[in-house]
Amino acid sequence: MSFRFPVFLQPRTGQTEQPTPDNGSQPTQPTPEQPAQPAQTGTSEPVPAPADTGTPGALEVNQQLCEAANRNMLISAAGYDAGALVVGLLTFFLLRRKLIGTFGIRLLVAVLLAGVVGALLMGFDPVRADDLVRCLNSVDYRRYILLQEANVARGLVLGLLPTSVLTAIGCWAINKT
Repeated sequence: MSFRFPVFLQPRTGQTEQPTPDNGSQPTQPTPEQPAQPAQTGTSEPVPAPADTGTPGALEVNQQLCEAANRNMLISAAGYDAGALVVGLLTFFLLRRKLIGTFGIRLLVAVLLAGVVGALLMGFDPVRADDLVRCLNSVDYRRYILLQEANVARGLVLGLLPTSVLTAIGCWAINKT
């Protein structure tokens, strides 16, 4: 994937204005734009054609794009789970520090809080990528996205389950220290 500048940022090649020796009494005529030749630029590579001026968000949906969008969604799910895990572990630590409840109550409160936060974050997916939305809207390429349009199931499977398990393990480790 190559980066292309918009047309107004492309350098102009071969267009120069020559100053006239008559102190500006006659207006200067710009020379017509000519394509740069390899001898003019000092390189042996040809000059690329101007960039396509299509709409900036009109990428074609294809299998590779949807697979990458699915992978990015799983990475964001791991980030959501890590954030929810921190919330659960901090809750358990603070309850333990203040001596509120028994180990079981502290564990239950921390696991439930972390699980709900993880499920809500993954279910709503507040930073959902545009590529993912395009793939979900495409009938042909929707199959490359895990749990497709099932936001509740995605929240439970990718949010609640891993966050609850990791929080329980982390709380057990904190209690042993």
